[in-house]
Amino acid sequence: MATCGRKWFAAIVCLLLCTQLTSCTAKTLPDTMAQSIPAPESTAQPLEQQAQPTDIGLEQVVRAVEPVAEQLNKTLGEHDSPTRPQYYKLVDAAAKLGVPVGFDSADLRNHQPVIDFCNAFKAGKDAQVALYSIDTDGVNQYYFEVRGGQMTHTTRHWIFGMDVPDYAITETLDDLDLWDNGWMVWHPNDEGGMTSSYMGMRVVPLGEEAYELLETYVYHLSSDHTGVTSRNWSEQDMSRLNWDFVFEALLNREGGDLASYGAGGMVIDSPDSFSVPAADAEERLTSYFPITAEQLRQLPAYHADTQTYEFWGFRGGGYSPIIEVTQKVDNPDGSFTLRIDLTAPEFNQEHVSTSYLTILPDGHGGYRYMGNQTDSKRGNDPAWGEGLENKGAWQVE
Repeated sequence: MATCGRKWFAAIVCLLLCTQLTSCTAKTLPDTMAQSIPAPESTAQPLEQQAQPTDIGLEQVVRAVEPVAEQLNKTLGEHDSPTRPQYYKLVDAAAKLGVPVGFDSADLRNHQPVIDFCNAFKAGKDAQVALYSIDTDGVNQYYFEVRGGQMTHTTRHWIFGMDVPDYAITETLDDLDLWDNGWMVWHPNDEGGMTSSYMGMRVVPLGEEAYELLETYVYHLSSDHTGVTSRNWSEQDMSRLNWDFVFEALLNREGGDLASYGAGGMVIDSPDSFSVPAADAEERLTSYFPITAEQLRQLPAYHADTQTYEFWGFRGGGYSPIIEVTQKVDNPDGSFTLRIDLTAPEFNQEHVSTSYLTILPDGHGGYRYMGNQTDSKRGNDPAWGEGLENKGAWQVE
């Protein structure tokens, strides 16, 4: 069964492959693109008078969710993962108890106790809060406590059908913060010569639409190698896009596989080439971008004698910030612009970059990517691939 919920708070951040390593270099961006995430809520009354986090134990949450999970598991195959609506049924069973609870890539329900805890910590007060994530085989509890100036974090996991938690791990913390972007981050003490990474979770909700927009339009093209969200480009200048990697991302999004073009056996960080029939490449790329087949055939990758494109695939890893859609703005011409923020809790980096990706629906269920603005220092770099065999091969001037 799925164990998505176990990973939810870890934020050892591997949501993206090969996302850009960027700086916080400032750039003037349109005023209409103001940040839309609400600021962390504050309360006027003294902290001592605020309602304390709901004191619901892990066992009570398990017993509330267990029957829902049991019914759900009867409908899932051995390797099936629940849909988002199915996950929400599990979360709702716990949320009725008033506890902060969620699952991977979704908002935290009942988030206010977490904000109250952070506010109390900042004010030097003792405080505690328990948060929960749910999956189909059990419940995770994340308990934070500040007592006498010492911070601790305990993770407990309880498998459905068991009488007690199967494990509990406690660690002391030396740092905790609630960022302006709505993330809570914390850092375990470095012990025994080991250096720990920061960890984090989103506390302030984005809204379900933000996750749907991310999944539909952004996530599959967000790798630095495509250039779609990591470079500045427009309909007039698409020279910073990497059409081979764009093609691969669109192919994967539609359930395709490079192996169908003879590109098997690729290894990590080692690009490999494959031949794509011109009709396949041109249909896919012209459907999603304002480029013509005639323009694409100007690429050195195009071979007129075989009517194919020699494209490259890539399997890589590395520095991987978390990507979020934080705003959608409708434009007068029928297009809309998504604000895309990258954050890296693992490295205690609140702002990695902000991009504004414009998309134009065609009125029939399709859409095209029309341009992107980013404050990344790499936004005006040449298309990715400098130094590889295919240097400059994928740019349309």
